Amino acid sequence: MRATWMDGALIGADGEGEGSAGAGRAWGPRAAAFLHGFSLFETMLWHGRGIFGLDAHLERLLASGKTLGFFSNPPWPKEYLRAAIMETAGAALAGGETALRIRLTAARGSYERDGEWHAVVTADPYPAFAAGPGSTPYDSDQPVAWKAVLSPFCLDPASPLSGHKTGNHLLFQIACQDALRRGADEAVILTNEGFVAEGSRSNIFLVSAGELVTPPLALGVLPGITRAAIFRVARDLGITVCEEAFRYEDLQKGEVFFTNSLVGVVPAAPAGDPAFSLFDPAGGRVSGDGPVKAPRTWIRIRAAYLDLSERESERFSPSLDSPGAPW
Repeated sequence: MRATWMDGALIGADGEGEGSAGAGRAWGPRAAAFLHGFSLFETMLWHGRGIFGLDAHLERLLASGKTLGFFSNPPWPKEYLRAAIMETAGAALAGGETALRIRLTAARGSYERDGEWHAVVTADPYPAFAAGPGSTPYDSDQPVAWKAVLSPFCLDPASPLSGHKTGNHLLFQIACQDALRRGADEAVILTNEGFVAEGSRSNIFLVSAGELVTPPLALGVLPGITRAAIFRVARDLGITVCEEAFRYEDLQKGEVFFTNSLVGVVPAAPAGDPAFSLFDPAGGRVSGDGPVKAPRTWIRIRAAYLDLSERESERFSPSLDSPGAPW
């Protein structure tokens, strides 16, 4: 079942409840979050292992708020947000769900109420453990490559919003929708100078000459939670990790995979496989359909990532009978 928490209380499925009174202030026609995307958000996966990187997600949201000048001091302590997530997940899991897509949003209220912020947590069933058509279950032993296309929309590294998950997310939404209309799962977004930046909902990795290469944060890419985890596991495996700028055509040179907190690690089609047309820069064709044999480097990294998430996930068994969050 779906569950929503706002400003200290769960909101019923019909939009009613103790927390619903603040909904109009956070999302109403005069709210800054509604008018101008004055908000921050984090998206997480809860499954049998718990939530991997929960603290990292909370710290990133609060750090973005300070960096962007949204607030000098966080409106809530990290423990408050953690408890809200636990309570919301507990309500959603009461319906027998085995996986949840959890979103935390920090939304600015009316400009007339200086400093007014609202915290919202939503938990929705996520039975497929997948982020789009053609992708695969998180724990699948036979991964399916994401089909990807070059996006016509570019990222400006100089924008103060680049590298942050804000409500001003339209660039990534229109890039994703364009990819879906073209029959793909993901869009590869370039910077305005033509370097590969990131996917519309993922970080991008390239395995080239035995090294793992990903665009540097200086290009305005999101400091992904899974991205950071891949750095850890790759180094543990003895694989050199490089943050370097590269061109779209360079994706032809080796294995390519995407990462985010919902799907974990998912590959693109292997370069050189005649059954696929991977990142054709001339025709903009998508990579192919169907199961693929994961390259050896990719499969090692994925296995190590799953092991890391197993060991470090936040474990909890929330239920509606559990004590409420300590407001």
